[in-house]
Amino acid sequence: MKTKKTKKLNERKTLRHWKTKIFGFPVVIDEVEAFRFEDEWVPDVDYTALGDELVDQLLDSHRSLTGSQMRFVRKHLHLKQEDLASLIGKEQPHIARSEARKNDPAFESYADQFTLILQLKSKWISMKKGKTKPSWEDIFSAEEFENEVEPEVQLKTA
Repeated sequence: MKTKKTKKLNERKTLRHWKTKIFGFPVVIDEVEAFRFEDEWVPDVDYTALGDELVDQLLDSHRSLTGSQMRFVRKHLHLKQEDLASLIGKEQPHIARSEARKNDPAFESYADQFTLILQLKSKWISMKKGKTKPSWEDIFSAEEFENEVEPEVQLKTA
């Protein structure tokens, strides 16, 4: 016979729209499995896999990264501000100011945004594939970025 406590621990449901700011910016995911813990519904999410999926989507969205998103991707790639600055030909204070823009685009210049996305995507692909260099087919074109082609992707939990 199950006790009330055991029954509560085994309770599960699907959250229709789960919202979180755990990554430093708002993320909304539809249809997330959750379990009951101390009278609260807790999403049953693999945060590492979710972080990887967010990086993929942010770098493939062909939209400008906000300061918060840029910071998240930089940290997910284990880069210091100095490392990112060196990759895109800027100084560290420029990166700090860009990240401080929170919900606004990290860079106002199209060229700076494109360079940022290109370099971060190259680093991300290299991390995922190991030490091999990414091919040009793995990195989107300037035309795709300019036209802000939005891929049809939905987040899925692990």
